[in-house]
Amino acid sequence: MIKKTKWKITILLYVIFITAFIAILFIFYTAHRESNRSEISRQLSHYARNVKLRFSYYGEDRNVITESALKEENQTLQLSEIYVVRKDPKEQMTVLEKGNDSKLSEQEILTVAENILKENVKKGYFEHFQYRLSKDGENLLIVFTNISFFENQQKHMLFFLCMICLISFVIWAFVSYGISGWLVKPMENALEKQNEFISAAGHELKTPLSIMKASLEMLKSQIEDNKYLDYMIAENEKMDALVQEMLSLSKLEFQKKSKKLEVINLSSCIEGSALPFEVIAYERGISMKIQIEKDIFIYGKEKDIQQLTAILLDNAVRHTNPKAKTMVSLERRKEKAFFIVRNQGKEIPVEEREKIFEQFYRGDKARSRGEGRYGLGLSIARNIAQLYGTKIQVECENGWTSFYIKFEIAKK
Repeated sequence: MIKKTKWKITILLYVIFITAFIAILFIFYTAHRESNRSEISRQLSHYARNVKLRFSYYGEDRNVITESALKEENQTLQLSEIYVVRKDPKEQMTVLEKGNDSKLSEQEILTVAENILKENVKKGYFEHFQYRLSKDGENLLIVFTNISFFENQQKHMLFFLCMICLISFVIWAFVSYGISGWLVKPMENALEKQNEFISAAGHELKTPLSIMKASLEMLKSQIEDNKYLDYMIAENEKMDALVQEMLSLSKLEFQKKSKKLEVINLSSCIEGSALPFEVIAYERGISMKIQIEKDIFIYGKEKDIQQLTAILLDNAVRHTNPKAKTMVSLERRKEKAFFIVRNQGKEIPVEEREKIFEQFYRGDKARSRGEGRYGLGLSIARNIAQLYGTKIQVECENGWTSFYIKFEIAKK
């Protein structure tokens, strides 16, 4: 649970950071690009006014715009490859100016101007040119410039920003993981104290329960049948079972911190644990089929596998319909060992397929209480599976409920 919470916090912090960081860089990149475009547009307008002053036949233009006023314009971007084409009322187009670094012939300039006019927009973009249209009396001035240099600048900036993003994401992955560890530390400490309390309480309860059990059995042998005494013995057995399950959970938590595994024969462990349940199934009128592939080895502990098998088979037999079937199988698939327990019975609702593994969760509360069940069995099974880096998956189909686990096969 702690590990899941830690990863959830890590992912949440990572997603928040990525979203915010990308948004900031996107705004910065967009603002820089739009600033350049706006400045180029302003300079094109400025250039158009300058051309009007030098080429216009209208004297009033000279009274509005003067050479000294033009010189006062602050140009932050230098546009060397700039072109001006005039279109007169007779649809004749003339190249008035072209920049010092012009790479286009007059015919190519006129072709670009014609294509710009087809856009039918006062200002905008055509291929790698930015343009602006301006009226000069009855003439139309088409002023445009090659913005390839600025586009390349933007590409280099975008690449640079992407590299910053990549490096930042890698760094933040470690930072967010560290922060999540710091945030879940109090929870981890609380759970550790809880496990210590359960372990201590369980061991303290074992002695009085054993004494009570021995005393009750002695009384039963000395007096006649007494229903109240039978109730006490039954409740004592339930309490003893609960304490044993609580201690099992506590031991599993300890094993997670210091697990030492060895190569074991998974086939033998499962088969040995499954055989006693054939008798239980037979007494309940249930048909049990066991299919175990021989000599499949994994890294683990025999007691863990035996306990896991017993829990899953006990759960399967208890929830199998009368005169129905239960199946246990183990098979090798490539480098994985598939352990599957199936039973024909009531389908587990989708919303409960994860809840059944929670501590003290009971689907049929009345029935579980009557049978002395406390909802710890499947929780213990899940913790055992987690010790082996795997999980128990549940599927319900065509009247069959299947619990299956994938184990890594040990390499010889």
